[in-house]
Amino acid sequence: CKYHKSNCKSISVRAMSAKALSISKYASLSATPVSLKQLIQAGSQKPNHFTNHTLQHELRVRIAHQIKRLEAIPEVRPINQLLRLHRDTFDSLDFSNSNSTDHTKVLFQHLTSLHERHSTNLETIMEGLMLLRDERNKVMPTVENFLQVNIGFQVLCSQFINSAKEYIDNPSLSSKTEESGLVGVVDTRCDIRSIVEEAIEETCSITERHMESTPDVIIESFGRPRLICCVPSYIHHILFEVLKNSLKATVFSNDLVTEML
Repeated sequence: CKYHKSNCKSISVRAMSAKALSISKYASLSATPVSLKQLIQAGSQKPNHFTNHTLQHELRVRIAHQIKRLEAIPEVRPINQLLRLHRDTFDSLDFSNSNSTDHTKVLFQHLTSLHERHSTNLETIMEGLMLLRDERNKVMPTVENFLQVNIGFQVLCSQFINSAKEYIDNPSLSSKTEESGLVGVVDTRCDIRSIVEEAIEETCSITERHMESTPDVIIESFGRPRLICCVPSYIHHILFEVLKNSLKATVFSNDLVTEML
């Protein structure tokens, strides 16, 4: 019995050591930058074993770097929670032992699950940052790098999920052209004004609900409407955060002036 326990412990230690070495190996690699043009090209073509394998590799490299960043942050519950999630994700992206013949469908299902599990990374790491008040300035550069890579991870997952779904639903499809301009999560002809208007409407509604007042937001534009190539959801997210902070500061500032008067 003692031998059995000792043997199990030895196997467990070796497995953990092998995992740590694998993470270090991938963390020593540089993630390949991905342009909007490459996202569009990938989204316009039917996924194959080579492109799927490349995506898995790039995601594992990014996750390995995220693990190293999280390990550099002092231990608090939210950070430990993120660390467990990213280690599990790193392991789950190893499909070397998969026997499935429909690799694209397996990857689609897996990335859909991962995308959902990582959807609260921002809130979780900010919760951890709140618990590290005394060391906030020290860890902030690491947190900012983590959040930047997290966006890239989500974009890569979202692009594959949105692009692969149509090919999975229609296996005979070899390529596609989107008349609407949408290729996965990328809009090649996005009306930026419409995104701004949606972000303004959303932030004003939230500000009104939580602060009982909201300032007017005026859009000034010159010339004809401009269509740009971008990921609309992330442009909306950036605008939402900027406007939310601006509206909050404006309401507070006006309240202070009123009190002084």
